[in-house]
Amino acid sequence: MIRFYCQYSYGGFRTFRINGNSNENLLEQEVTSDNKLDFPALCSRYFNYGGAKLLYRNIDDKIAIVLRDIPSFETDTDGRPISCALQIIGQDEDKELLDNVLLGIINGLKQFETDFAEGFSLRGGLHYDGDFLKGFVDSFRGQTAVGDIAERISKAHGPVYLFVPTSPLFCTDNKLRNKVLLELQLGTTQEELQNTLDNTLTPQNFAALASTIQFVKSDDSSEDEKENVSPKEQDNSEDEDGAEKVEDKILITEKEKQAQNDSGLELKVLDLERTNINLTQENEQISMELSTLKQELAAAISKEQIRKRLLIALEAGCVVLALGWILTAFFK
Repeated sequence: MIRFYCQYSYGGFRTFRINGNSNENLLEQEVTSDNKLDFPALCSRYFNYGGAKLLYRNIDDKIAIVLRDIPSFETDTDGRPISCALQIIGQDEDKELLDNVLLGIINGLKQFETDFAEGFSLRGGLHYDGDFLKGFVDSFRGQTAVGDIAERISKAHGPVYLFVPTSPLFCTDNKLRNKVLLELQLGTTQEELQNTLDNTLTPQNFAALASTIQFVKSDDSSEDEKENVSPKEQDNSEDEDGAEKVEDKILITEKEKQAQNDSGLELKVLDLERTNINLTQENEQISMELSTLKQELAAAISKEQIRKRLLIALEAGCVVLALGWILTAFFK
């Protein structure tokens, strides 16, 4: 079952479940700490933290498409559109359909964002035409996507299948990249970090994918055509295909080697950045503990000085008192 969740500013940013019906009352479907409405805990992080324009990943036995920074028709005090966000969540068995849904969003991103934003209504509270989302998903059933990005998505290994950062600086600024990866929990091990980096698209390359994907109905026509080819033609075709595949494989291998080298350097830099952050935090903690110890020591010294002064004063008082007794006894 595929579910929809959105984040919308209505008296503050709030999360709502969309069931896929016409004119839904979202206020009756708000996701709260007491009423999760099957919304995965990790997915809430993708609404609450920035850094991702698009994320497609596996979460346990679920798969989520996350699309952020969608301009709504509500504006702030400066007249700028207030952003909203969407998540489409399915099960592992929905992977093929969700691949198509993701590619459909990529192929017509601007139109999809406009259509999604138009679904919200503030008449009589916050409502949404969820049948738009349901219809959009259903339109890709029984479809096959054609294009380089379609092949890349289908062959990508999880947990992250595709990640598009909000800022192009993600690819060049190590500190920014480290911050985004940590906040969005896109890798806690070197293998997971490598997976995320391998499946990252720059915002520029992502934008260039618009209108490059074609969808065709899934059928067996290609198999029928193959059966009508003569054995000789089929053998020649296979030989040519084999030669092309070998050549392509050589080129891909070289590219993979270079990509692995680049990724290895990226990971080393990332590890160093994380180590630096950890050391900085430890240094701050040590400094705070040292400051606390100094304050406690100063307080202890002050108490000791006061105690000594009291003892001296007490001793002096005893001496004066003793002298008083002696003088009193002497004059008597």
